[in-house]
Amino acid sequence: MQAGVKKIKGGQDLHYNIFLGQLLGKGTFANVYKGAVEGKPNQKVAVKMISKKNLEKFGEKGTNNLQNELSILSKIKHTNIVKLEDWSSSTSNYYFVFEFCSGGDLQGFIKNNGALDELSA
Repeated sequence: MQAGVKKIKGGQDLHYNIFLGQLLGKGTFANVYKGAVEGKPNQKVAVKMISKKNLEKFGEKGTNNLQNELSILSKIKHTNIVKLEDWSSSTSNYYFVFEFCSGGDLQGFIKNNGALDELSA
């Protein structure tokens, strides 16, 4: 395993091991990392790692928001919306595993290219 790469072990919810690599984005409660699935070198994923410590600051509201997010993401199945592949938790974090989409985020695209017209959106 490379230096700076963290391994998430499969468990009750996560059915495979994932190696976290490059930080793709950072937020108040979560960081998103590029990941790779152990034993499947061509399968790239994005992993949203949510800090339980930061979430606890909001008490029951934070827990409810997390549960709502997981519930909604689990139900969405559309070719134009990133797919939640799996999820897991550890003593300090929750991990949401998404299909990997290259090309950056919408906010970055708009910042670099200006507003989108309705057809492009």
